[in-house]
Amino acid sequence: MFEDDIVEAIGGDVSPQEFSERLQTGYQNIVQNIPQVKEVYLREFNLDLNEESIFGMFISPRLSTAVLENQIRQSQIIAEAETAIGTRALTVEVARGLQQQGLTQAQARRGFQTAATLLPGLSGGAERFGRGPITSTEFVEATELGRQDIAQQIRRVESQITSASAAQAGAARLRSGEVVGLEEI
Repeated sequence: MFEDDIVEAIGGDVSPQEFSERLQTGYQNIVQNIPQVKEVYLREFNLDLNEESIFGMFISPRLSTAVLENQIRQSQIIAEAETAIGTRALTVEVARGLQQQGLTQAQARRGFQTAATLLPGLSGGAERFGRGPITSTEFVEATELGRQDIAQQIRRVESQITSASAAQAGAARLRSGEVVGLEEI
């Protein structure tokens, strides 16, 4: 796919240092990465690439390194979300927004794994108390990117859940309101 570019790159259009950096970036971000990245390239960027072609993209002097890194980061974010939450957990647009906010792959992994564990209970609590749903993306923005407005919303739901499940001391009341279990002295 990038045969001419590779020949050009090796022929001298790319400095040895840049060539080495592209190889290292490609190897670290794709070849050693989770398999879902390849699937995301196919589905979201319509690129049916094998490992060699993906690796070749980093050698190509015609492709912008910044664009590739952004696409890779977006692919990594999508792949982490899909691994933790399920298929099609994020769109490219949402992943791009998270990437532009500075979300790393490690943060995406941690955030989406935590969201997969905690969101079912939080969402149930939010619904029970008449609050809007909390999405996995919002959860990651709050926990990994420091979005205080969403973090505050999550804390409120957690507080309401805790309050609702706390033991209540004192005498029991019947449905009629009558107090039972107390004796006068």
